[in-house]
Amino acid sequence: MRTISQTAIALALIAGFTTATAHAQNSDFITAQATVLTPLAVVGDADLDFGNVFPGVPATVAVGDPTAGHFTVTGADNAGVDITFALPTDLVFLANLLPIASWTGVHNTTNAAAGGTAFTPSAAIEVSRLSTGATPGELYVFVGATVSPAATQPAGVYTAPVTMTVVYNGT
Repeated sequence: MRTISQTAIALALIAGFTTATAHAQNSDFITAQATVLTPLAVVGDADLDFGNVFPGVPATVAVGDPTAGHFTVTGADNAGVDITFALPTDLVFLANLLPIASWTGVHNTTNAAAGGTAFTPSAAIEVSRLSTGATPGELYVFVGATVSPAATQPAGVYTAPVTMTVVYNGT
């Protein structure tokens, strides 16, 4: 009998502590959230156009020239991006090659090369912000280069793609 009483007392004490512990607990919550940014859009607005060039005479198009290559980037306002280029080393006509090199670039949050930030297109660049205050954010990129035709360069229209890739960098 005494064993039953001790067991009953022990169970009552355990039940009492369990209830007290349950009443002392509390909870709250937080919200998990993520903001998905506007997808980036890249548009090649103007080709890099050297016009007519002469055999044996190098020709350069500067980033501020009207025939410079031009891209427009739109995306989330005030977002940082990384820019990389796939640049040709030659323009091609049939089996003929025309060397292209000495790439130059400028990026700007206004649609003008003047007042922009110079960069070297052959190296990856980080742009800290697309334009601030615009919706969507905008960035304008201008590229120039030099072609060097040989003295015996065959006549023809030489071309090659210039590809610019832009990704958000999380800043």
